[in-house]
Amino acid sequence: MPSVALPDTDTPCKGCALGKMHDRPYPPSGKHATRPLGLVHSDLVGPMPTESRSRARYVLTFIDDFSGFALVTFLHTKDAVSQHFKSMVSWAETFTGHSLTSVRSDRGGEFMAGTLQSFFQSRGITHQTSVPHTPQQNGHAERFNRTLLEKAEAIRQHACLPRSFWQDAVETALHIYNRQPMRRHEWKTPIELFNGDKPDVSYFRIFGSLAYVFISPEQRQDKLSPKSEEMIFIGYEPNTKGYRFWSKERRRVFISTNAIFDEKVFPYCSKDKEDGPAPIPVDEEDPINDLTKDDTRRRDPEPSQDILVPIPIGLGQQPNQPRPHDDGHSSVRRPPSTIPWELPEPLSPLFYDSPESSADPPSYHTSPL
Repeated sequence: MPSVALPDTDTPCKGCALGKMHDRPYPPSGKHATRPLGLVHSDLVGPMPTESRSRARYVLTFIDDFSGFALVTFLHTKDAVSQHFKSMVSWAETFTGHSLTSVRSDRGGEFMAGTLQSFFQSRGITHQTSVPHTPQQNGHAERFNRTLLEKAEAIRQHACLPRSFWQDAVETALHIYNRQPMRRHEWKTPIELFNGDKPDVSYFRIFGSLAYVFISPEQRQDKLSPKSEEMIFIGYEPNTKGYRFWSKERRRVFISTNAIFDEKVFPYCSKDKEDGPAPIPVDEEDPINDLTKDDTRRRDPEPSQDILVPIPIGLGQQPNQPRPHDDGHSSVRRPPSTIPWELPEPLSPLFYDSPESSADPPSYHTSPL
């Protein structure tokens, strides 16, 4: 059998490379920061399909690699990224007592802008960027975006709140995320690792639930006004020991710490979803004009059916006086019109002559005497 000579070097196959090449795997990195603000992951989420109540369309995220503690800010346009990122860095450095060392992001224009690059250079911050079209290299921020938005949509959908409340849902989901234990941190919370304080979660409430908010005496109209008002819990007020509430009647946000919660009732979840939609009210005095276009059964009656036509009443008719062809109804039967639900033309009225005495029978005719 003749021998086959194999090449000494592993030469790539051009056809295989062009027709079979796939993206390589990206295993998770085992390197992590050893202190708060040693490395921060950042990304811009959006635009959202619906503006929030504060007209926000984008979410700027800021995640600490060491603790997992996260910050978010809401923007209307991308050009505000630089200003808000500087504010988050200033707050985080003051809160922890550490200086920011490195920032990892994608190559989006909002992060490569000259103003933000100048800020990194002036502060001695290393800006790590991912390869173009390779979001896997910024995987920490991408996974956090998915986690945060899924939590926010879960609580918003459960409370049946409109889309414009997505910002309130994101803020509430982030508040809970920073205070929940994590297995990769040996069941410690992100805020505990970020600043050393163990959080108290006894004040947590269910998002979108009903709350009876106390109204102070100076805000009431008089002494007989209710002492509380029904509102909807929509989150926690930052830097304040209070809750945020939404009033459906006034369409505004209230901040209060005195409220009674009914966490089994969600005002935006209508009972129509359980019992079916309520029927459309129809004016009984004018049923013709209240017919819908889809009601073909009533609009196009069968040829064998009769149409009831009202009888014009004469000026001399007395109460409880019998009418011709009276069969218990206040109408006479006439053949249907060629045009559905239109009175036949012409329609001759019946005139009534009052009898001279109660013993004489009434007389009817179709034209005046």
